[in-house]
Amino acid sequence: MKLYTKIKPYLIPFIYFSVIFSIGAILNIISKTYLEKPFPELIFKSFTLLSFLILILLYKNQKWKIFKLEKISKRQLLIIIILFSLFLIFNYISSIFSNQKNYVSYIRENFNSFVLIITIASIGEEIIYRGFLQNYVNQFFSDDRKISRGNIFASILFWITHLGFFTIMEPLFAIMSLFLVAISSLTLGYLKDKSNGIILPIIVHLICNYIHTFMKISLG
Repeated sequence: MKLYTKIKPYLIPFIYFSVIFSIGAILNIISKTYLEKPFPELIFKSFTLLSFLILILLYKNQKWKIFKLEKISKRQLLIIIILFSLFLIFNYISSIFSNQKNYVSYIRENFNSFVLIITIASIGEEIIYRGFLQNYVNQFFSDDRKISRGNIFASILFWITHLGFFTIMEPLFAIMSLFLVAISSLTLGYLKDKSNGIILPIIVHLICNYIHTFMKISLG
């Protein structure tokens, strides 16, 4: 009973996460048979986004201030600037020293669709990880941690979904990317907890992905 009590806050969101992403992956695989890029990816992103939006509507309570945006503090602004700086530095290093010609060529040839995908992905990931998973877990705890339990839980799942970096990058740059993903997710989760909503994390997430895109096509 004690074990169940400890894992209860994490069990239901983990089950939802596993089932929805499994169905999304199946839809992605099936759609690849009939559709060209970027439509399979759009189907996957749209399906997961809409599924978690429905879950938010089902579970939302007064404490879930999803779309609230409070005034940004100086500390939050400093953290955001540091995160942007990390993205600039990492993307500069990876653009100069890694071999990603195929990836850069794909971005250039499919620029409009690529920007559309990363825009949907940025919004969707904040709805999934910060909007539902982090909120769901945090409602079981009243402690005022700087890095909340919901943030840690959501960031672990967010990090796991990016392990595919090893299939498209050289090992060193995959490891660096995963480190950046971990820092980014914890930062976005912190901003979510402090701003009482996902609007600020969405904006920061979008800018980070746009930095990545424009640096790749300008330096790659």
